[in-house]
Amino acid sequence: MRDSNNTGYFHVCTDGRVLPWMFQDEKDFIAGVNRIGICYMRTGAKVIAYVLMDNHVHFVLKGTMLQCKAFIKLFKQLTGTWIRVKYGLGDFLRLLPTNILLLETEERLLNTIAYIDRNPVIAGYRYLATEYPWGSARYVFKDSRDDSNVKPLS
Repeated sequence: MRDSNNTGYFHVCTDGRVLPWMFQDEKDFIAGVNRIGICYMRTGAKVIAYVLMDNHVHFVLKGTMLQCKAFIKLFKQLTGTWIRVKYGLGDFLRLLPTNILLLETEERLLNTIAYIDRNPVIAGYRYLATEYPWGSARYVFKDSRDDSNVKPLS
């Protein structure tokens, strides 16, 4: 789906069959989530949905194709630097293939968001989609009836 400003929604992901891992522990995942914000701020590609898996990532981004390419390139560069510094592995992500697909219809957009949100469950992680800490599903499916912070009107 594209709007009049030539922006669209894109499914941006890396190939999970290529590397044994991208994230090994909680610190890796926390740093990965933080990099998402950095990539948004530097490229302007808006993050609609995301999931960080052990060996790959998925994003739905809203922006131009150039913004989305810049986003994933920067994410891979920053993650590669993290891996080099923490684990001593240079060029670990350099050849990691990336796919960027235009989501041409609202149905494809919604199906892709659902796919991303379900990815940890499908991969066999012992989480409900709403409990997986390294993805956006927990925000999308937040129980709207959770009123623990709502004070009654007097």
